[in-house]
This record gives sequence, C-alpha cells and structure tokens, in this order.
Amino acid sequence: MASCLISGWVALSLKKNLWLSAPVCRYISKAAAKSQVEFDFDGPSMKTSVPGPRSQELTKQLGDIQNVGAVNFFCNYEESRGNYLVDVDNNRMLDIYTQISSIPIVG
Repeated sequence: MASCLISGWVALSLKKNLWLSAPVCRYISKAAAKSQVEFDFDGPSMKTSVPGPRSQELTKQLGDIQNVGAVNFFCNYEESRGNYLVDVDNNRMLDIYTQISSIPIVG
C-alpha cells in the first residue's frame, strides 16, 4: 500500500515538473489605443452648493429604496476627466482621494 502511495506521489510530481518545463506561448503586449478625448480640465468649477438640487432629488429617490446616509452627491462619470470629478449638477471638483472611500450605489 505504501509503495502505491509513493509511486502515485512520484508520478504526480513528475507530471507537475513536466508541465512547468513545457514551452510557453508568450504574447507581446501592445500599448493601449489613445482615447478620443485628450484633454483635462483647467481647474475646479463650482456652479451650485454641494449637494446641488439634482443630487438632492436623486438622494430623495434613492432614499425610498435604500439607506442614503453615506451619499453626499451623485457623480457624472461621462463628464469627469483626469483628476476631476463632475457631479450631476455640473460641479467640477478635484478628486484628491481618487474615490478611495466610495461605496457602490447601484449594482
């Protein structure tokens, strides 16, 4: 019985070693294509108080289905560029924390 276990272990070890020594096909990575939008904002631009009226409206709507205690404002990711975050009220803010403490709102 012991010889069967040892021979099985040796066979498994050889199989792993052969797999590790097999030639590997490697692909050369290419640089990502440049995006169409090649600009960054020139600075923050605050048009309303934070949260603005649109964020307050969305917070009220979301409050009907989940807890909104941690929601400060809603982001507009399509308008955001570089280090600047744009909210739904078109306030442009410098995102110095890179959303490190953001929580997912909608799944």
